[in-house]
Amino acid sequence: MIVFIALLLKLVPLYLIIACGYVAGKYLRVQKESISPLLIYIIAPAVIFYGTAQASLTPGLLFLPVLTFFLACAISLLFFRIGKKIWSDSTSNILGFTAGTGNTGYFGLPVITLILGNTILSTVVLATMGFLLYENTLGYYLVARNQYTFRQSLIKLAKLPTVYAFVLGLVASRL
Repeated sequence: MIVFIALLLKLVPLYLIIACGYVAGKYLRVQKESISPLLIYIIAPAVIFYGTAQASLTPGLLFLPVLTFFLACAISLLFFRIGKKIWSDSTSNILGFTAGTGNTGYFGLPVITLILGNTILSTVVLATMGFLLYENTLGYYLVARNQYTFRQSLIKLAKLPTVYAFVLGLVASRL
């Protein structure tokens, strides 16, 4: 029971932030379109850079993002192919994307940090980075390819800063 109460107390601030977001959207009319670019282009790359730069890189830790990336890609492509057999519209693209992703970055990282503290943040960021790399590469491509040409999809993909933040974080961790 003590562990449950300790966990609950650590999660309360996160739920308060969620409630503030709900209130901001409902009563202050804050639109997701104004927050999304901030999350995609500023907050996510900053967290990824910080977590990766702080990591004590070992071959085992570097294997975490590779493993989660390939796992997410395999699951995504499997469900994309299954979706193609069922639907003829863009539903298969969305199914493929969502099958390989989770809410690891915006919800998982804060929960892990609250529960275990900053000491494990770099390891969790590296493990989560595989999913974020998937979302910002193959996942994004699957969704964009539905509306854009191959070339346009690749150009849009190249504009996402998360992969660059990860690479810069790896370089900074070696300095």
